[in-house]
Formats: sequence, C-alpha cells, structure tokens
Amino acid sequence: MRSRSRVDVPGESWKEDPLSDKITRRPTVSREERSEAHPDDPEVGRWYWVKDRDEDEWLGCVTHVGSNYVKLEGPDDGYINSTYGTRVHFDIFWEVCRYEPDAAGKIRGKVEKHRNRFNGLMEDVKRISGKLGIAAKELTDGDHTQALATRKGEPIPDYRGALVKAKEEELPEIFKQMRHEADMMAVWMKAETIPMVGQRKKLEGTLDKVNRRILAVDLYAGLSEEAVEIRKGKPAEIAEPVRLFQRRHYMDEESLANYKAGGMDYKSIEDFDEWMAQSENRDRILPFPRSIVAFQVRRHTKERRANTLSGFIRIVHEMQEDKRTFLYVRNGEQLWRLSTAIDFGEKLFPDLDEMVLYGREKLWMHTGGLGLKNIITDRQYRALIEKDKEKLREWKKKMAQKKADKAAGKDVEPPGPWDWKPRAEADQYEEFTDKSVYYDDAAKKISDALEEHNRVATVIQGIFDRSPVFAPHPPWKIWTNDGFHEALRLVYDKDRALVGGEKPDFEAYRRRLNSQLKKGCVTVGQERAWLMHEALKREGRRRYGYDEDDLRMAVLYTPYGNDGPGFLARVTQYRPRVKKCVYRWERDRQGYQYDWDGRRKKGKLPCSFQVPVDSLLNVSAYTPGDYKIFFSDPRTREEYLKWAPFLLVAEDYHAGKVQVDNEATGEDG
Repeated sequence: MRSRSRVDVPGESWKEDPLSDKITRRPTVSREERSEAHPDDPEVGRWYWVKDRDEDEWLGCVTHVGSNYVKLEGPDDGYINSTYGTRVHFDIFWEVCRYEPDAAGKIRGKVEKHRNRFNGLMEDVKRISGKLGIAAKELTDGDHTQALATRKGEPIPDYRGALVKAKEEELPEIFKQMRHEADMMAVWMKAETIPMVGQRKKLEGTLDKVNRRILAVDLYAGLSEEAVEIRKGKPAEIAEPVRLFQRRHYMDEESLANYKAGGMDYKSIEDFDEWMAQSENRDRILPFPRSIVAFQVRRHTKERRANTLSGFIRIVHEMQEDKRTFLYVRNGEQLWRLSTAIDFGEKLFPDLDEMVLYGREKLWMHTGGLGLKNIITDRQYRALIEKDKEKLREWKKKMAQKKADKAAGKDVEPPGPWDWKPRAEADQYEEFTDKSVYYDDAAKKISDALEEHNRVATVIQGIFDRSPVFAPHPPWKIWTNDGFHEALRLVYDKDRALVGGEKPDFEAYRRRLNSQLKKGCVTVGQERAWLMHEALKREGRRRYGYDEDDLRMAVLYTPYGNDGPGFLARVTQYRPRVKKCVYRWERDRQGYQYDWDGRRKKGKLPCSFQVPVDSLLNVSAYTPGDYKIFFSDPRTREEYLKWAPFLLVAEDYHAGKVQVDNEATGEDG
C-alpha cells in the first residue's frame, strides 16, 4: 500500500513543513461535540474524499478508527494492485475529509469511465484496421489476396508503410492503453472489498483478546507444565526473593554435551539434569539461593541421519521436542525442572527499565512511511541528540579541510554523497503523546511488552500458589507493585553483559592451524563433508538433478556398508595447489558381483574422497586448552556448533581419550 502524502498531527511540526500552508485551517470540531445521529461520523466502512497536501482529493474508506486517528484506504487510480493509505488525526479530520454518501455510485462511475475508454480504444483498432482494408471477415477467412485487391489504385510501397506503422507504433500503443484501462476497471471493481477488510480486522481484535485470556489461564494453571525434583536439600530462607534471569540458555552450549553428535537432544534431558545437579554447575548458572533460568535443548537445528520414511518422521518429532522450554529452579539446595510447551522467546521478560514499565519517563517514537519503527526513552533520545551533534561537527571539520585542500591546489574527492550533510537521526523521532497518529501503535507495543512482563509474573504466581518448588515462602501477590518488588529481582543478562576485547575469530584460528597441514596430519571435518556429499548424491538420483542450495536442506546420509573417511582421520595426500586433503579407506561390496569364471567376488573395495581445507581443522597442530578461548566468551558460545565438534575432539585426542578412525596412508601427488 502506498502512503498518499500522509496527513499528520497538527502542531509545531506543521510550522516547520513548507507544505503545511496548503491545508486551510478551520475551527476544529471535536468528535465529542458531534451528534451520534450524524451519518457522516467516521466509522469502519464509510467513504470520504480525502484532501492531500497538494489539494488533490482521492476516495478513501475508513478501515480503522483508533483512539485519536482515523485510518483510510482507497483504490489508487493509476497503479495496478495498489492502494492509497493515510492516517488522519481527529483534530483535523473535518478539515481534510469530506463525507461521500453515494460511494457505491461513485465507484460504479469509475468502473464505467474505464469501460467506456476501453470500448473507445476498441473502436480505434477497428478504425485503423478498416483504413488498411482489413475487415473482420477477411481476418477470419485469411484471404489476404482479396484484402490486397481492395487497395487497387494505391501504391504498394505506401500501403506497406501504413501496415508497418500500424504494426510497430499505432496498434501496440492502443493495446497498451487497453490493458491499463482493463486493469483500472479491476481496481475499482475490487474497491467494494475494502470495507470488508476493515470489518475483518476489527473482529480479529476480539479473537486476539480471547487467545490472550486462554494463554493467561494456561500459564497460571500449568495446563502444559510438569515439575521434576532433580536434587533434594534444604530450602532457602523464607523471605529470600527470586532472581529471574532474562537470557534463555541452551543445554548443549552450557554443558558442551554430545558435541561429536552435533549437540544433545531431548532424549538426553536426564543426563543434563545430572550435570546441572553438580554443585559447580548449579552455582555457576543459578548463583542465588532462589533463581530461575529458562533453557531450550539447542539453539540451532541438529543435523540427523535418516535412511527411511519412518526415520524422517522421527526427525520431525525430535525437532519439535528440541524447541520445548525448560525452567530450572533453585530453592536453596533444591533443584527443580519445569517443562512447558510455551515459547517465551529469547528473553524471558522484555528489556524495559522499571521507569518505563511504570510510565515514569518520557518516551520518543521513531515513525516513518511504514509505521512505528522504534521506541526509546528520554535518556536515549538525549544521547541521540549528542551523537547527531558530534556527527555534524565531524562533517563541518571534514568540509573545512576539503575546502582548505582545494584552495591549496591539492587533489580532492569530487562532490558526491560523501559530502552530504549528515541527517539528524533524532529528527526522525516524535514525542509519545496523543497528538501523534502513531500513539495507538506505540501504546500497543508498550502494552505488549508489559503483557510479556506480566506473562512471566503469571507463571511465577502460579508456581507460588500451587507448587512446592519455592516452599516455604511468604504469601506473595506479585500482581501488585509492592508484592512484585518484594518477591522478584530481574537480572538483565541478555544484552547488558559487557565482554572486554574483540570477539574471538574461529575462522582465523582455523586458518592458522591449517597452514601447517601435510601428509599424515590428523584432521576433523572430513566426515561431515562426506555425509553431505552422499546426501546430495542420493537426492540427485531421486530428482535427476540438484543445485548447491540443496546442501543446506539435505539430511546427513550414510550409505549401507560404507563407514566413510572417519570422524577423526589421517590425511593420506595433501594437495597444496588446490588446498585440498585426500582420504582413503575401504567399503563393503554391494550386491552379488562375479569374476569372469563365475566365482563370487569377496573382500572390500577402495574409496577416496577429497575435502577443501576450509572444511577441516588440523588436530595435530591444536594446543590443549584452546577450546576455552571460544567457550569462555558468550559471543562465540552462541556459535557452539561451529567450533565444538572440532576443538573438543582435538582436546580429547591430545588427552588420549579418542583414537584416529582411519590410519590409511598414501603417496603424495
């Protein structure tokens, strides 16, 4: 939908807008002063002529009535499959909108106008065809000789020129106009559906309220929740508050569990419970006597192997289970696990300060042609102003230096976008007040954030009221302000954790180790590359062709009787010119194969596979303890699957816990 020169909020902003004087100001009539009996009051489904800042009028239908504005949409008489859209504040509604009681008649008139134009163009086609002696019957019969005979007496070159002009200029232009008129007819014929869209959106609001109420009941009553005690012990002091951590954790990242298999899955939850129950791990993740941390099994989709249809069905089920949310709760020495199907998102509660939650600080909205984009606090807005001032100072300094260089005869950059005055980012914000047509949008965004905040509070209140998890505790009522602050402490650990220095670069680390590759080095990474290669081969046989995009979608596939190069293997040939490593092994024979004399062949067949260096890690060059570089930094811990299968198997290899799967050797080449 295109924005038609949005009619915005009256006030100081109009004085700064050079186009604002094009709308004549008249005494405003408030909505309350108008009688309900007036049929021209804005309601969903009513049509109005809307005046834009260029004094043009377009026909728009009310599709939403907000608390302080009216939203109108209408057909765009000029663009196919497009509509105008605008928001008009109540204070100036009657200055720019004029009620249209016979909208249906106007729409029919528009349809007839385009139909008449279309018919007129049809007559033009007949007129040109008639001039050229091409009658309808002749076109049907295909008698070109008879058509030429009717042109008797006219020079053939002139007649041919007229035909070519009609073919290349006149008729194509008329056909283009006919398509446009037909499209515009369709646009206005569909205009009657616009009020229906507005009514549908109005009803959807009611359905949304019902869904929210159902969710609240589900959260409090625990309809999809179960609690398991995984460690017994003495509970915390009765008045100890509950610390609620904002960031959602991931089991495989925190424990580095099953790194060799691509991370843990829902079937190994009990193993993670045992790991969490250890005092060292519990105290690191749940450091306070009463704490709650949200977990999911894994952040990224796990690559799984399947050779049958039932295997694919099993994978779908496991992927769904991997997305379940688990709340680990500490109460003194006790440790509990609560599982629920409700997804709380990356943050258990929104990143809103207490002052914002309770309306104690002024807010600013970033708005634009597509609607509300962002909300910031007054402190952030003032910081934005200072940032804009600093950018302006830097620009002035640069322009002054450029001017001085030019005066001194030095070469300077030609004028371009790099010379433009920087746009003040703070100017794109307006204060959050009911004078803005985006007031409802911002209020809803804040309301949704508060609801997310209250959603977690509903869960915890339900735990207090009906579960032994935090027993014993005071009769906390956290829906009150005092009760909330007495019972809960919010720990903002998602975006506010400061980490010093640059983020560790795994790819740079990999390149440093791989620069020492040679024949005989032990590597990891070749098995996954081979499994993806086999999966693509299998998919290609089914589809008779594939492209590189299938690589991301392929399920890892292991051919029967072929173990591949091995998870940990030794390089049998290094090709430095193409930066690839070659691996060799043997596989079982498939089917019945016979020699020339009829005897069945026995034994194994040799295999080889080459892998780009960028897909490998040189385990031989690894230094024990290097994995801590990436595990200790939370920024790289999120990229767990990128480095864990490489670094941790290298750690195990140097500790003597694992052996090389493929010890085959070969000649350099």
